[in-house]
Amino acid sequence: MSSSLGIHDTLGAAFIGLLFGTTLYGITILQAYQYFLKYPNDTKVQKGWVGLLFLLDTANIVFGIHAMYFYLIFRFGDLSSLQTLIWSIKPFGIAHVLVIWIVQSLYLWRIWRLTNSLRLPTWIVRVVMVGLIVIVAVGLAAGVVFLVELEKLQSLLIPPSFAWVILFLGCLVPLLVDMSIAATMFFLLWSQKVDLPSRMDRVVATLVTYIVSTGVLTSVMKLIYLLIFSARPDTLLFLCVEFSGTRLYVNSYYALLNARKSLRDELDPGHSINSLSDIQIRFAHTAGSRYSTV
Repeated sequence: MSSSLGIHDTLGAAFIGLLFGTTLYGITILQAYQYFLKYPNDTKVQKGWVGLLFLLDTANIVFGIHAMYFYLIFRFGDLSSLQTLIWSIKPFGIAHVLVIWIVQSLYLWRIWRLTNSLRLPTWIVRVVMVGLIVIVAVGLAAGVVFLVELEKLQSLLIPPSFAWVILFLGCLVPLLVDMSIAATMFFLLWSQKVDLPSRMDRVVATLVTYIVSTGVLTSVMKLIYLLIFSARPDTLLFLCVEFSGTRLYVNSYYALLNARKSLRDELDPGHSINSLSDIQIRFAHTAGSRYSTV
């Protein structure tokens, strides 16, 4: 371990990250509670995904707390303990990867449903479909390789040989996937916004805002992670962001689900929405009207 390293840029940074992470976990609990309270008629599959994400996020924060207890309490003041890797770090990383996989896959599924429901030129549909396949393949491959490499890690301090795993598989690939998802959904929704009635216009604008905001939030998180680790790879400063990662993904998806009630009231106070796919956006045409599922 480098002699220039101290407790502030190693365990101190990790502790601050854990505080942010536990705070966001409180928001996760609140949003999960609101979801099950407001949408008891959602499909079992939808409830299953929400429950699974909550369990994985809970496991992630529990393993993180266990790891920090080991380094901060059990091995109090012993910076040499950073040369070892407590067992809970690996399941912590596994839960993190699974959350990102699931949330990104759920967003990609929404894009697929949306693309099939809109009257788009054939070439656009084909481009989007090919893009979805590529994104899924890249994200899945990156996650698998990351988990394989994680099993080889023997120290909490990241060795130079593991840096490419963090930078490329842990930061750059998820960042590009998040940006691709947000950009694609923005394009698909905004392209259908022309000549809509004012109420419909506001609903689509609200959807676009939610989607872009959640995509930007996770992208900014990964970008900050990338910059911190690139600047100081020999420290634990990147854990300031790492402990909040899964919570941001889970809360972004929960926020979109819980926004359905306000969208329903905006669209039609008497309309019932049981799943995100039940939001019906009416597109006006001079010769008639059609409906697209978002």
